[in-house]
Amino acid sequence: SGQLRHLLHKHSQAVRALAVSRDGQTLISGSYDQTIRIWHLPSGQVLNTLHGYTQEVRTVAVSPDGSTLASGGADQTVRIWDAATGQLRHTGRGHRRWVQALAFSPNGEFLASGSYDRTVCIWDAATGQLLRTLEGPARWVWSVTYSPDGTRLAAGAADGVITLWDARTWQILHRFTGHTRGVWAVAFNPSGALLASASEDGTVRLWDTATSQERHLLLGHSASVHNVAFGAAGKTLFSADEEGAICVWNSATGARQTTLRPTGQAITALACSPNGRWLAAGEGNGEGNSAGSGVIHLLDATTGKPIRTLTGHGRTVSSLVFGADNTLLISGSHDETIRFWHVESGQQINLLRVERPYEKMNITHATGLTSAQRATLKALGAIES
Repeated sequence: SGQLRHLLHKHSQAVRALAVSRDGQTLISGSYDQTIRIWHLPSGQVLNTLHGYTQEVRTVAVSPDGSTLASGGADQTVRIWDAATGQLRHTGRGHRRWVQALAFSPNGEFLASGSYDRTVCIWDAATGQLLRTLEGPARWVWSVTYSPDGTRLAAGAADGVITLWDARTWQILHRFTGHTRGVWAVAFNPSGALLASASEDGTVRLWDTATSQERHLLLGHSASVHNVAFGAAGKTLFSADEEGAICVWNSATGARQTTLRPTGQAITALACSPNGRWLAAGEGNGEGNSAGSGVIHLLDATTGKPIRTLTGHGRTVSSLVFGADNTLLISGSHDETIRFWHVESGQQINLLRVERPYEKMNITHATGLTSAQRATLKALGAIES
């Protein structure tokens, strides 16, 4: 219907990370307010609020079967939770600096965590036991991902090197070198034969995971590239940079098919729908603060053609994730809200937001207020009829 169904008052600071269970029933959100929240997607109701952090939650992940949640934060711990009850199962202590990235293995047995302490830790997802600490990276680890078959693990680091391990023996298979600055994101194609990397140096590279050879150097960005994603079939690769450019590439040839520049704002989040039909790109500020337009662009993931613009967020879009049924897009923002969008219509159908200090206070007949004061009160939740 396009009508707002729920207004929920939960996170009190910026939403940093989102993850959706494979069955599309559960949403996990991690925030700078030091909490993790578990939401029932169909109703928008919060099922559990997970406490225990003394610093911000930086990353969250859901196991493939949806039974287990993982979170990592600035307190250097990796926490494993029961998704149904919200009970903390294990607190993993193995990192010496904050945890930046998490990835479950495809079979859900293992959890990988990447940290600013230059290590990747491998955990038993059932017991929380630290199985191994991988010390290949020479700088901060910014991204980790498993290959689709679970046999390899890749990590991108701040020195521009991507390390690829055999996930059975934990021997280093390859070190991909070529980037001159840090690697923000890495992604395997569906077959696992190609690995894409996005870097601060303004390039995207495609690597042959069997031979360690650079398959293609993709030039088209003029600023730091923070996001990269394959289309569902793996034939198309998308990348987005701090100056607002979204490049669409043929992953087989490395040819750039098109470059989109919606507004010039930095693209701070990127997601492709499970069916490969849609690409969502969220805007923000490329300087690392929360200011930004908060606009989300919905694109045709086959052609890169703009479909529609989703407006509602007032600050940087920090995370995007599609629901499993491809009809729902969920966005998290530094404006402290999570918004649900109907993909086909572009309508906002749900809003999850913190209770602001003057929420729903009617100031229509208030006297003695300047226009600036009225604007401030309205930004804090007051209304005028």
